[in-house]
Amino acid sequence: LQGITTGLLAGTEGIKIGGDSTDYANITASGNISMNGNDSGKSAGMSVIVDYANIESINGDYHLNIAGEKTSNITNTNITANNIEITSDPVDLGGIVLSGVNVTSTVDDIHINTTAKNKSIWIKANSSLNSNRDIILNGEANSTGEGIVIQGASDTSRNMIKAQRDITL
Repeated sequence: LQGITTGLLAGTEGIKIGGDSTDYANITASGNISMNGNDSGKSAGMSVIVDYANIESINGDYHLNIAGEKTSNITNTNITANNIEITSDPVDLGGIVLSGVNVTSTVDDIHINTTAKNKSIWIKANSSLNSNRDIILNGEANSTGEGIVIQGASDTSRNMIKAQRDITL
């Protein structure tokens, strides 16, 4: 999937995938799944927005590349693949926000590498990262923002990060 928008109208996204709490959007492939989202406009919108979705690569990898000026938001979503890689080129505001997301790498690593002005990697409540090997989070904020934020505000909204080998922040 490749989505590019200049965001001339408010609410335009490079890639938008969504269902609802009772009917998830499903993307399944026997091989690799690649998504490239770009929103370089000045109006409200995101490079990638995924809400209420199941994304599964049965025998391949999942790659998400974020470019442009806007944050990307993945919520209420399950992502499963052999290897998971999320990258962002320098973006204006935030890099990637994960909220209520379960990310599972069944064979290899989870690697998230982003650069942004504010909250390069923001893992919000009720999210989990599970890897059969390593988890590598590399978040770079190029102003006064935070590189990596892992947020769980109470006992009922904790996050889980679990690797069979190494975790690197």
